[in-house]
Amino acid sequence: MKSTLFLLLVSLLFSACSFTAKPNKWEYDSAAAFESYSKNFLRGQDNLAKNDLERAVAHAKSGSDFKMLATIYLGECALHISVGNEDNCQKYLDLKEIVNDPALEAYYHFINATLTKEEIPLLPSIYQNYVWHIRYNEFTKAQQDIAYMTKVSSKLLASTLMKENLDTKTRERMIELGSYYGYKKVVLFWLEETKKQTKNKKELELLDKKISILKQTTH
Repeated sequence: MKSTLFLLLVSLLFSACSFTAKPNKWEYDSAAAFESYSKNFLRGQDNLAKNDLERAVAHAKSGSDFKMLATIYLGECALHISVGNEDNCQKYLDLKEIVNDPALEAYYHFINATLTKEEIPLLPSIYQNYVWHIRYNEFTKAQQDIAYMTKVSSKLLASTLMKENLDTKTRERMIELGSYYGYKKVVLFWLEETKKQTKNKKELELLDKKISILKQTTH
């Protein structure tokens, strides 16, 4: 059966395990709703995204699976952070004592830049080399790690977490990636980041024009 973004997120967060039994219908429904939420959020379709997230949460609650609910909230927080929105993951924090999962806690620390060295092995393997390279200020290698990541959501998050140390080429790739998938929030975020690194007046004017046009068509 076709996997969804949420099931992928679950597999990334719990890299040492996966669904060994056939997931329940509510798990599929929650996963599908979260996948739709992610796409609509990144596309700037906020009303649709809000409804999708509410459905994902409702399905997760119907199964009384607090770990899945916590994962949804961490996924929501990671999406916010990936487009430059401040988020302290409060919804996850409200559940962490109930869930008490070291892998989720490591991921929370990862996206909030408070990860300890001891927690790195608990992260999804897709991020581990990247984290070690960041830890030792090997930013060129970290950008290579991003390039090798196969999942769009991982690329977006990892790039944002090291945005101050990205080179021009990687920022351009993020804009191209967002444009390819129609993720206006991604494009807008990286255009704004590009402005911070641009001193040429004509280039700044062009960036402002692009941002203005995109904001007019973002709902």
